[in-house]
Amino acid sequence: MEQNNFKRKKNLTNLLSEESQAQILIELSIHRRVSEFHSKVAVQKFFVNIEVLFYVEAFLGAAEVEWTLRHAERYDIKIFLFAARFYKDTQRAVDLFIGLKRLDIIKNFISSDELVNAEAWDVLKKLGKVEVLGYHGRFEELKKMNTSEARAVLKQFKRVDDLIELQAYEELVWLEKGVEYLVDSEKWELVYFAHEKGMTYHGKSLLNVLLEAHQEDFLYNQNEKEFLLKNKKLRPFIKHRDYEALADNAFYEAVDWEVFLTIMPSKAGKIFEHAVDAENWNFLAKHHKRWLLFKNGQYSLWLNSFFK
Repeated sequence: MEQNNFKRKKNLTNLLSEESQAQILIELSIHRRVSEFHSKVAVQKFFVNIEVLFYVEAFLGAAEVEWTLRHAERYDIKIFLFAARFYKDTQRAVDLFIGLKRLDIIKNFISSDELVNAEAWDVLKKLGKVEVLGYHGRFEELKKMNTSEARAVLKQFKRVDDLIELQAYEELVWLEKGVEYLVDSEKWELVYFAHEKGMTYHGKSLLNVLLEAHQEDFLYNQNEKEFLLKNKKLRPFIKHRDYEALADNAFYEAVDWEVFLTIMPSKAGKIFEHAVDAENWNFLAKHHKRWLLFKNGQYSLWLNSFFK
């Protein structure tokens, strides 16, 4: 029965405009109907504005003003201005609404400095004031938030251990100690990402670090072919049958010429020119490239090709 009555009262509240709700509270204040006033504010969630509070102060007294400030759930955020006048001390109003964690009022009337002075770290966290938390060393709050913004501040303050604890490895690529951790942990994709961002490892190129860790295949997949060829790391090219890159860079001994021709028949002309540079005369003779043989002085093979 009580639950049904509560629902009816709640529905009644929804039907009334905020102005009408405030007017009802004013009438109750004028007639000093305190218990009914309490019910409207705390149970039915009637809307409270500054005008209501003036009447409460005039007809019900200071204690009821404090009660209303603490218990009203729906209100005009400008009641902060009333509270500052009521307490004759803005700081008391600040302390009240910080204590109540009334975020809408705090956002509009209370500065970050005032929140810091009140050590209202939880409120700052709820408001997402990550830079303020960082500047005041509240790294535990930032870790608990674990948002991209919070992690960015941890990175800004070079909190490598905190970022590792959060497994925020992508943030580590910007930090020298973070890169050391990524290398030691063999997180090669992130190490390469750090290389792309211009980071080094104790002054050493991260490409060299990856090479020393035998990550040739990984580097090949990252299209670091020029670097691999410069360091004569040919295994990935052979594995992927990338004979064109090998031939273009004169690593002819690593080329399987027959396979090269089979997989790239459209580039046969280029392949045979490479074979000339490689002095692979038997390959040219097998494929009857008589003009190339003759042109390059291979007269015996040129002549024999007519009889095969």
